[in-house]
Amino acid sequence: MEKHLLTAGRPDKTKTIAPVGIPFDRSSSYRVGKMREAAQEIKGLHSATGYGPQTQTIFLGWDEEAVRQAAFDHGDKEAAETRAAEKQRVEGRDKQHQKYLEFLKGKGRQMTCSPAGRYIVDCDEIEKEDDVKDLTLDINETDHDGIFSVGFNFGILEGVMLICADKGKLDEYASRLDADEESDEGDTDEFDSSDEEDMEDDNESRVDEMSGESNLGSGMRGRKRKSQASAPRREPGKKARTASAQPLQYFIKFRCRETGEGQLYPEAEEGTLRFKDKRMAAFSGKVDMAVWAPR
Repeated sequence: MEKHLLTAGRPDKTKTIAPVGIPFDRSSSYRVGKMREAAQEIKGLHSATGYGPQTQTIFLGWDEEAVRQAAFDHGDKEAAETRAAEKQRVEGRDKQHQKYLEFLKGKGRQMTCSPAGRYIVDCDEIEKEDDVKDLTLDINETDHDGIFSVGFNFGILEGVMLICADKGKLDEYASRLDADEESDEGDTDEFDSSDEEDMEDDNESRVDEMSGESNLGSGMRGRKRKSQASAPRREPGKKARTASAQPLQYFIKFRCRETGEGQLYPEAEEGTLRFKDKRMAAFSGKVDMAVWAPR
């Protein structure tokens, strides 16, 4: 009030001519009520509430009609701003993906195609219910040929995955990890939630030359994007896979925890993903997310 409408605690109609909008969360009630109470205490001050897709905004001013009009226009104005911001976000991600495709094109046959890379994830189910954007997934090579470790953050859930084109090989490897975990609780494996931070660090070192986009949840699709690194890196001793030999479909096992309350889900869930083509720059698939139910 002092900043926009008062001088030394007294009404000052020359300080701010146009209505002032004070935004609050749409679910806010206590703070909104306190603001309305404060407005009522100032003689000659008018207030009105406008509701938009993201906020409820209290408009304050000396001209009653101008205040009402500002509140009336708020919903359409904020909706337009939200659409513009979303369009900019989508276009920005598309540009990143196109930059990565140009990177692949420039490398030609010298580029070894692999699922390893960083992806931005889209999931209609999660985004609709929890209003989260830019879910992420990082796929990394392991010391076991054909098996990849994955760190993911889907906003409401985060955790780790193993993926492999051979389901039998994946099941056997996951069972061996479980057996090792049971025999030595002091050790951790790819599925141990305490490894998550280490895995994220490992993701940065292994795939900082790639990143990408995908759509996960009940269903998923994805696209890689080129990051700031100037050239791809490969670990010493790794044998390059040829694009023709690289499979396109992978089986998934994953464990996760809620990001809100931190509840752990120790049982491994499953899914599949399939890359669009041998460039491995886009994929679609499904994962079993029964551990999460829309509110």
